[in-house]
Amino acid sequence: MQSRTRGIARLLAIGLLAHAVLAAQAESIRGIGETDPRAILQRCDAALRKVERIDYLARCYFGDPDRGAPPAAEVKVCQWRRPGRTPGFLAEQTNFPTDLVPETRKTISYNGRTLEVVDHHRHTVHEGRLTDVAASATSFLSVLMMRDLTSGSPMDEAIRSPHVSYAGRTRIGTDECDVIDIVTRDGQELRWWIRVTDSMPRRRYDRNSNITHDILSLQAAEKCDTEVATPEGYTRVRDRGLREVRYTDDGPPLPAFVCGVEDRAFARKLRNTYKLDELISDATTDLERVRLICDWVHSLWQHSNTPTKSLTNVIDIIEAGRKGERFSCSEYAGVVAACLNAVGISAREVIMMHPEVDTMLIGSSHVVAEAYLRDAGAWVFVDAQKNVVPTLDDKPLNTVEFQRALQRREPVLDFSIDGEIDAYPLELSESMYFLRARLESLVLANPRFTGAAMLVPDGTQAPTAFQRVAPIQGDLVTTSLKAFYAPPEVRR
Repeated sequence: MQSRTRGIARLLAIGLLAHAVLAAQAESIRGIGETDPRAILQRCDAALRKVERIDYLARCYFGDPDRGAPPAAEVKVCQWRRPGRTPGFLAEQTNFPTDLVPETRKTISYNGRTLEVVDHHRHTVHEGRLTDVAASATSFLSVLMMRDLTSGSPMDEAIRSPHVSYAGRTRIGTDECDVIDIVTRDGQELRWWIRVTDSMPRRRYDRNSNITHDILSLQAAEKCDTEVATPEGYTRVRDRGLREVRYTDDGPPLPAFVCGVEDRAFARKLRNTYKLDELISDATTDLERVRLICDWVHSLWQHSNTPTKSLTNVIDIIEAGRKGERFSCSEYAGVVAACLNAVGISAREVIMMHPEVDTMLIGSSHVVAEAYLRDAGAWVFVDAQKNVVPTLDDKPLNTVEFQRALQRREPVLDFSIDGEIDAYPLELSESMYFLRARLESLVLANPRFTGAAMLVPDGTQAPTAFQRVAPIQGDLVTTSLKAFYAPPEVRR
C-alpha cells in the first residue's frame, strides 16, 4: 500500500513539474510576444479598425503630466472612419484660462465636405472647404489624433517606422499600459501607451510639438452628428482661402532697422568655414545670392518644431545640424540671416503671427527672414525651412506682398531657386498677419535682443500674449508699410 502511495506521489510530482515547465515555456513565449513593439501596435491597429465610429475625450498637455505639466486644453470628439481621407467629426475644444487670457471654447465640425468653426470667444462662425478655412482650425486638427484613430490602418505608419522599440510597462491611473517609442520616416518622435486589456491607445506624446494627449475615455459611438446650430448673434463668415489683410501706406517713421556685422572675426569665420563667398561667386544679382544661400541653409538639417539642442551660436547650430540634430524655423531664420549679413546682404529675422496668436494652443507663428536687395531697392521674403524666396513677374516680394500674391492666387508666382517649390502651406500663410522684426540684426557669436517693431493691420490692436502663456510687450507698433519696409541702416 505504501509502495503504491509513493508511486502515485511520484507521478503527481512529475506531473506538477511538467506542468510548471510547460507553464514557464508558455509564459516565456507570451512574454516575448507582449514585448514585441510592432506586435503590440498591430493589435492596437486591429482593435481600432473594428470601430467605425469613435467617441473620445482627451486632455492636452505641453510636456509630461506625470511631471507636473498643467493641462492646456480638453477636447471631446466624435468621429468616423473615412479611409484615405480626413475623417468626419464633431469636436468641442476648451482651452483652459491662463494669467494672460481667459478660457476659450470652439465647436468644430467636418462632414466630409465643409469645415465649420464656431468660436465662442469671438462670436464668429467660419465655414468653407477644409483647405480654405482659417488656420486656427488647421492648428486644432494638429492637436487631435484624427488620422491616427480613424484612418484605414490607424497604426500603419507607426508599425512601418524604421525605429520602433519597447519601453516597458507602466500604469496610467488604473490602466496597465505597454509603452512604445517610435521614430517615423520623416523624423517624428512619438511615444504611445497602449492599454494591455483591450489594446486601445491610452496616451500619446509627440516630442516634436512637446504635446501629450491623455485619452480619458475612448469607446465606440452609435452615431456622429456634425450639424451645429449657429448661436444667436454670431457673425457667419464664408472662408475662400487667405483673408485680405490691409495696412496703411504711410505713417510716422520707426527707428532704423540695423543690419550687418558687429563681430568681424566671427563673420569672417562663418564665411570662410562654409565658403559662402565661393557659394555665391557666380551670382549676378542680390536675389540670386539670397536664393543660393537660402538653398544651402535649407539643406543643413531636418526640421523639427522642438529643436533637439538649444543653441544660439550659428556656427554651433550648423555643425550640430550636420551631425543629425534637428532645429525649428527659428534656427533656419537665424542662420540664413546671419549668413546673408556676413556676405554683405542686409537681413533680419521676422516672426509672422496669426490673428489669434493670443489664444491659439500651437501653430500660431512662423519665423522667417527678410533680406534687403540693394540692387532692387527692396526687401524680399526668405524662408530657409521651406526654401522659398518668392518673386512675381521677376519682382522680389516682401512678406506682405507675398501674402497678397498668395491671397489672390497669382498664377505666375515663382517660389524658389530651381522651380521645384510650387506652393506655400496655408497654415504658414495664415500667420502673415502680425509681423515682428528685430530692430537690430547683427552677426555676433552670441546674438542679443535689443527690441522689436511690430507691423499690425490697420484698425487692429497688437497682441499682448503669445499662445496663451508668454507676454508680448515693449514692441514699437506701426500700421505703416513705409515705416516697416524702410531701407536698413548698415554696419560693416
